[in-house]
Amino acid sequence: MGLFAAFCIASMLLAAVMQLGPYGLSARTMLFDAIVFAAITSAVGTMFGLFRSGERKSLGVVVTRTMLALAVGGPLCYVLFGLVPGGSGPRSVLPYAALFTLASVILVRPLLVAAVASSVGSRRILIVGTGPEALAVEEIIESQGPRGAVVVGFYPAGSRDEQELSHP
Repeated sequence: MGLFAAFCIASMLLAAVMQLGPYGLSARTMLFDAIVFAAITSAVGTMFGLFRSGERKSLGVVVTRTMLALAVGGPLCYVLFGLVPGGSGPRSVLPYAALFTLASVILVRPLLVAAVASSVGSRRILIVGTGPEALAVEEIIESQGPRGAVVVGFYPAGSRDEQELSHP
C-alpha cells in the first residue's frame, strides 16, 4: 500500500508540475493535495482488495482493481477539492494524476514481481554438515532466523555425514 501511495503522490506532483508549472504553481504547494489524493485512492483500493496479502494477483487483476480505485477515488477527490478554497488547481490535474498512477502500476509491478520471484535481497544459507545437528540448524533458521533467510542446501562435512541426509 505504501508503494501505491507513493505512486499516487509522485503522479499528482508530476501532473502539477507539467500542467500548472508554467503558470507559477510549484509542486511544493500541491504536496498536501497529493497526500490527500494518495490517502483517498489507497483507502478505496483497500476496499476493492488491491492490497490483500496472501493472494497471487495477475497483472490484469491489479490493473482492474487500480482502475476501480482511481475511478472511485478520483471523483471523491474532485468533489473534496471543489469544497476547499483554492481547489481548482488540484482538480485540474486529477485526470493526469490518475493516468500517471495507473501507468506507474502497470510499468513497475512486473519489475517488482520479478525481483521478488528471483529472491533479490534474500540471505541464502548453505549449512555445512548433513547430520541431525544440521537439520536442527535448518529448523532454527526457518523458525527464528533473520527475515529473508533461505536454506539452499547442505554440504557434507565428513564421511559419516555424507550418508545420513541429502537435501535438494
